[in-house]
Amino acid sequence: MTRSVGASVSAQSDNDGGDEDSTARPARRRRLNRLYLLLAATFCVFALCEVYVGWSQRGWFSSFDDYNFNMDVARRWLADGSYFIPRQLAGPHLWQVGEVLYPPVSLWLFVPFSFLPAAVWFAIPLAVIVAALWRLRPIPAALAIIAMMLCEPDGLVEFVNGNPILWVVAIEFAALAWRVPASLALFKPSLFPFAVAGIWARRWWVAVGLLALLSAPFLQLDLTWVRVVLDTHGRGGLFYNGSEIPYALIPYIAWFGSSGAAAIELRETRPVLTRLLPSLVRRLSDPTRIRQT
Repeated sequence: MTRSVGASVSAQSDNDGGDEDSTARPARRRRLNRLYLLLAATFCVFALCEVYVGWSQRGWFSSFDDYNFNMDVARRWLADGSYFIPRQLAGPHLWQVGEVLYPPVSLWLFVPFSFLPAAVWFAIPLAVIVAALWRLRPIPAALAIIAMMLCEPDGLVEFVNGNPILWVVAIEFAALAWRVPASLALFKPSLFPFAVAGIWARRWWVAVGLLALLSAPFLQLDLTWVRVVLDTHGRGGLFYNGSEIPYALIPYIAWFGSSGAAAIELRETRPVLTRLLPSLVRRLSDPTRIRQT
C-alpha cells in the first residue's frame, strides 16, 4: 500500500512538472520573440541612420549612380549599337568605373526602363519583395537576421542607387513565395548559386531556355562579353559581385524562417549546420517544397 501511494505521488509530481514545463516554454518563446523584434527594430533604425548619412553627406538619392549607368548603357546601345567602351576591348586591363560587366541579355531589362520614369525601376522589385515577405511571414528571429543584413553598407548603397541586385532579390523572393523560376536571375550570372531554387523543376529550365533564346540576338556580344570579363582585373573575374552576397541571402533567410516552414530550435544541443545543410539541399532540389500559389 505504501509503495502504491508513493508511486502515485511520484506520478502526480511528474505530471505537475510536465505541466509547468509546457507552460514555461511558450512564455520563454514569447520573451525571445520580443527580444528578436526589438533587435530587428534596432537594426532597421541603424539602417535608416545609414541612409540619412548617405543622403546628407554622400549624395545618395541625388545621382542614382547604378540606375543611371544602366540606363545610359541602354541608350548608348540604342543610339549606335555600342555596348562596351573601347578600353574594354583592348585586352587585359584593370577595371575602372564606367565599364560594362553585365551580359548583353540584360538589355532586355535595361532598354524598356530607359523609356520609363526612374521610380518604376525601384517600385516594381520593392513591391514584389514586400508582398513576398507578407506571404512568407518570417519568424522574429529571421526578421532580426534580415534587419541586421540590411545594415551591410555596400549592399545598402547599391539598393539606394538602383543596382540590378534589386531585381535579383525580387526574383529570388518571387521564386520562394510563388514558384516563379529563380533562373530568371541568371541575367546576373555572378550570383548563380542564389538562382538554383527549384532547379529540378521544369519551369526552371524553361526559363533558362527563354534566357538563351533572348540571348540569341546578341550572340556576338555574348562571346565578346566572356572575353571582356576574363580580361578585366580588379573585380574578381566572373564572381565580381561578391559584395552583394549578403543581400542575395535575405530571401532564403526569410524562407527558412517563414512561419510555414519547420523552424530550427537554436536551443537544441545538436549543431545547427548538421540540420541546416541537408535541409537546404532537399528544399532547393525539390520543387514541391516551394510554396504553392
